[in-house]
Amino acid sequence: MTALTADRFDKLVAPRPAASKLWGAETIARYLGVSPDSVRAWAKEAGVPIYQPRPRTYYAMTAELDAWLRTKPAAS
Repeated sequence: MTALTADRFDKLVAPRPAASKLWGAETIARYLGVSPDSVRAWAKEAGVPIYQPRPRTYYAMTAELDAWLRTKPAAS
């Protein structure tokens, strides 16, 4: 069985622009302005568009994250 690498995944979901994919908990955390630990915890929750295709590997699509964030109440 072939491992799912970032490059292989990009080829599978083409023609989406590469800039819309975020790889790694740290990168996703920077995009969302939260800690990597928050990203790891959220990835376990249903309905959160942060995916873990294999252990210690996370990815998210910016459009999905943006849509998900729009469903959250504004911080006061």
